[in-house]
Amino acid sequence: GFHACLFFGAAYFISKTGAKPRVRILQNLFIFILFVLGTIYIGCDSTFLEMMFIEDRDFPGGPAMFLEARYGASTVSTATNLLILTPSTSLQVYRLWVIWSKDLCVVVLPFFLLLSVIALGVTACIKTSRPNYNIWSSSATPWNVAFWSISIFLNIVVTFGIVLRLLYIRRLMKKTLPTHDVDTRMYTSISAMVVESAVIHTVTYTAYLVCYAVDAPFQRVLLPVLSQAMCIAPELIALRVALGQAWSHKTGTYAASRIAFQGGHHGTEVPGLVAVPSSVSPRQDLLDISPKAEPETVMLDEGYEEIWFPGGRSTAVKVVKGMVE
Repeated sequence: GFHACLFFGAAYFISKTGAKPRVRILQNLFIFILFVLGTIYIGCDSTFLEMMFIEDRDFPGGPAMFLEARYGASTVSTATNLLILTPSTSLQVYRLWVIWSKDLCVVVLPFFLLLSVIALGVTACIKTSRPNYNIWSSSATPWNVAFWSISIFLNIVVTFGIVLRLLYIRRLMKKTLPTHDVDTRMYTSISAMVVESAVIHTVTYTAYLVCYAVDAPFQRVLLPVLSQAMCIAPELIALRVALGQAWSHKTGTYAASRIAFQGGHHGTEVPGLVAVPSSVSPRQDLLDISPKAEPETVMLDEGYEEIWFPGGRSTAVKVVKGMVE
């Protein structure tokens, strides 16, 4: 129920944004695919449980032997779980790249881990789809453990990468910006860290792997929840994007400019961000920018950018990769 409410809410706010029609269509298509896959998984899993415990309760050997048999609902639910994981994890890697100011070095390890997860996921899916096999079969267990372990490791790497980045910016802002600076605080709040880093997905995944590895019965409860958590995490990010509260590649430029303007220093070291030279002395009203009216950036020669603020004002900033001058 929560997933359905979140999907329709995100779709509504995305359709009301001022983004280009093509962007709105792609965003709605992305969350629609996740919602459909999540619904298919729940439907197949529910059908399989209904067959096992109600319709075919008198199956020779009982539910345990029924579980060992090959049935389409179990195979489809396993494949759907992999299809949900791929776009969900890919979005997390993309968000890590955006939050780190599109630094490719940061996403090299997550990218190769993502490829490994997809390869192991396909192999595990093939292993569990054979006759008389399922995800709890002895021959499929090592592949599933490897698949889920690397996937969780990837989620932890991405989560910590995003949280550390936001904590660093939050700490920097607290030192240099006034406490009432709402425009920047919305990007570094605790809720922003939880949503942007997809903590819901990571925590649920970790709990499920622990239960699966020790063969705890509670894993049967967490498995359907896991598929929904993988859908909910990226849809929450899409909702924040639609509300204008998500971190974008322009947010770092905006935050660093405010730090440089209000800090009064000749230079502030902010890896991956930009700041304004000390010779520029704009008025305070030039800095009060709504997150829904972000400044436009125009590239100039010799490593400079010109930022146009709402109202027609502009200023030049120097961009140095790795640090700010």
